[in-house]
Amino acid sequence: MFHLAGGTELNPDTYSPVSITYRGHTYTAQAKLRGSSSLSFPKNSYTVKFAAGDPFNEPALGGGFTERRSLVLVNTFNDNSYLRSRLGFELWSRLSPEAIPVRTFSVVVFLDGAYYGLYTVADHVNARHMKANGLSEEGNLYKAETGGANFRLVDQFGRPKPHLHVGFEKKDGQPPEGEPGAFDDLDAFVAFVATASDEAFRTQGPVLFRQRDYEDWWAFVTLLVALDADVKNAHHYHDPSGGPWRYIPWDLDGTFGQTWKTQRLRPTAALDVGQDNEMFRRLLAEPAFSGPLKARLRAALTQELAVPLLHARLDALAQEIGPSARRDEARWMAQYRGFPLWSSRTDFTTFDEEVEYIRQWISQRWAFLDAQLATP
Repeated sequence: MFHLAGGTELNPDTYSPVSITYRGHTYTAQAKLRGSSSLSFPKNSYTVKFAAGDPFNEPALGGGFTERRSLVLVNTFNDNSYLRSRLGFELWSRLSPEAIPVRTFSVVVFLDGAYYGLYTVADHVNARHMKANGLSEEGNLYKAETGGANFRLVDQFGRPKPHLHVGFEKKDGQPPEGEPGAFDDLDAFVAFVATASDEAFRTQGPVLFRQRDYEDWWAFVTLLVALDADVKNAHHYHDPSGGPWRYIPWDLDGTFGQTWKTQRLRPTAALDVGQDNEMFRRLLAEPAFSGPLKARLRAALTQELAVPLLHARLDALAQEIGPSARRDEARWMAQYRGFPLWSSRTDFTTFDEEVEYIRQWISQRWAFLDAQLATP
């Protein structure tokens, strides 16, 4: 349990002092609200920073959270399975074991003494997270925030971009956002993807960016029909002193058969998920890349991502969080079902029903993909 004191006065713009008591230890920390659309939810998400002399430690859960200077508390308001983020990030690590992971575990949060429900604790994707994964803390980290971050010369509406980093925010690195040259390496990356010849993309692309990261981004989005993460909700890291561009996923509430607005998504969605992303189009248009990529994805469906393995993990997560999820459901169900963005739905489920929905959706999606990928 996280007992967060000072949380009711937080805002999304500045960090404010808070204290967090976890496993009997009280941390002096800072926190702020996080998110964009989700700021309208009655149950908010938070970014928490810990003091250098007293970093957060949880060695037993989530693969180990030790010496953490920051973390994220992700709300589960629009995911009544309470486990999409956890299962999704674990699937990412199975799909791409050498990629930069995002670790998670679940906690119950009390906000200024009041029960606030079940949350997902996640790594804070920032410079320190890059360092913890063997990369330079001095590198540049960008986040794609809107559909304009499509690796094209035009934005999502077809209008010429005033600059090539439309849709991106700079999270870490020098010079910082707002200063001259802050986006120079990103602008050059977007220009390459948007304008390179087929030969240059085939020969120089795997040097400029880690091909497996970006191929697996497409595979990840395709597997989960992650419509809200095919262009935006993606991190891109680059060390200007050397090394290829890297991709790190984020924001997985709109996966496993639902949009972030909770609308149902059929498991037979076509393979053109992500068609607005020029990086995906270039990778799939190059036979030297697309053939092996699709073959690798199809093999994964029966190996590291086999349905029985995912079902077993789904069951384990559901058993772990079940009592807390049902308590959270009792606390938030009325506001969840009455929320204006999706209150017109007629197919609401309980926690247990939503877990079963995900179970069936995985089976159907995997069978559909296997058949589609078998077709030349």
